[in-house]
Amino acid sequence: FLGFALVLMGTLMGATLPEIRALSFMLAGGIWIYQAVGRQSKLHEWIGLTILMLAVASVGMLDQFQREWLPALGLIAAAILGVLHYFFKLRKYDSISQSAIGVQVTVLMLTAIVAGLCQWRFQTPPIYTGGCLLIIVALFFWRAFRDNELRWVHSAMSVCALSLLYLGCVDMEGRRL
Repeated sequence: FLGFALVLMGTLMGATLPEIRALSFMLAGGIWIYQAVGRQSKLHEWIGLTILMLAVASVGMLDQFQREWLPALGLIAAAILGVLHYFFKLRKYDSISQSAIGVQVTVLMLTAIVAGLCQWRFQTPPIYTGGCLLIIVALFFWRAFRDNELRWVHSAMSVCALSLLYLGCVDMEGRRL
């Protein structure tokens, strides 16, 4: 427990400076995943991967980062999780490989929500938001095909229905039906 406390204390200390925040989350997530591999505990794997995704999200909170690109940052986070899934699968760590898939689909769903909110708040072109949502749909379909999971097809169709709003079926720039 002392090791966990020190990792969390270092993360909290690094969270005060925006430039250091991403690095401290990345180091803490890496350390947490490293120790989770030996423990074979899904909880620690999810915690470590979540901390790594907080490193990616903290890049979006930098002052220099343009907020309109938050959906793209979510897609990058999903791609990172896909690479981690492949990396751990090659190393025969099936448990953490499956945890990376679980976190990836969670990040994809959160990215779909963020895409809609960014269009509303920052007035990004609706076609950009619709394109991001279609990429999310494609990734959900890919995940459904690879894992033979019907629930990812349902998620893909839900996001596909949401993308219709931004692809011309509703006037999102004028904010009216």
